[in-house]
Amino acid sequence: MKKLFLILLLSSSVNAFAQEFQLGSGVILYRLKGIYQDQYLISSVDQSPLIFNLLFSAYIPLKQLKEELYIGVNPNAGLGFSYGSFSGDLPVYMTMRYGAGSSKETLKEFGAAIGIGGRFSGFSTPLTYIGAYTSTIICPSVMAQISFTPLSRGAFSIRADLTPMPVNKDKGNFIGTISEYNFILMRTF
Repeated sequence: MKKLFLILLLSSSVNAFAQEFQLGSGVILYRLKGIYQDQYLISSVDQSPLIFNLLFSAYIPLKQLKEELYIGVNPNAGLGFSYGSFSGDLPVYMTMRYGAGSSKETLKEFGAAIGIGGRFSGFSTPLTYIGAYTSTIICPSVMAQISFTPLSRGAFSIRADLTPMPVNKDKGNFIGTISEYNFILMRTF
């Protein structure tokens, strides 16, 4: 993970302008499965709180591989909220993009992107019959995105990103696994 962030840091200095900025909204689904215990209670937990999310995203192309195919860096920052639940999310991806959204020069109406990277997430959510549970996770993350440009008026994107494997939590009151799934509709500005 440290090597990935070092590569991203060094490569971002090569081309220090952002190709595009996107703002989006969607939902985060945290999946908590395990056991919650404190001095008075032991309870099994199998919950998936749904949190509404606002995301700010930047894309910095680093290298053109072929016509319309680019490798770049995609840092993001998100805030989420729902009844009793709050979250903060900072994923960073190394991406490969083709077509719409890959560069300023692209003429394609449709595009796609895939990425791999890391994420820092913090959240607080109520657990049934237990009360609020707060946690942070640092883990690998993957993303897939499709983009389209209607009538050359800026791109719209649909993105899904997730933790490829559940994160084990074995300290504190909750012992189990946490997974994160994000589904977001974004607009380039």
